[in-house]
Amino acid sequence: MAALAPAELLAAVEAAVKNGPPERRMRMLQQVAELFASDAGRLSQAQIRLFDDILVRLIERLEARALTPLSVILAEPVSVPEETARRLVRHEDASVAAPLLLKSPSISDAELR
Repeated sequence: MAALAPAELLAAVEAAVKNGPPERRMRMLQQVAELFASDAGRLSQAQIRLFDDILVRLIERLEARALTPLSVILAEPVSVPEETARRLVRHEDASVAAPLLLKSPSISDAELR
């Protein structure tokens, strides 16, 4: 099986996100986050940006209760997807923002502005 190009992968994720039930989006978010966290130290910047694009598309369509576990997962790796982290730490629900704010070594003061 051939690997999907990043644009094709994003299109496939977008279709699944738009047409799938919230439970499917939550499962997808969990799986993508765990995959990222398990390989974060070995990923190139291009791969991290691809994860970032996928995660942002998913978090845009999920409630806070689904985002808190994502913050917990992403609080551990040294490198986190930038836009995803920015959206999570600025989230209006403290339970979403807190794990990254309290634990993540990659959240800088500049990202909080």
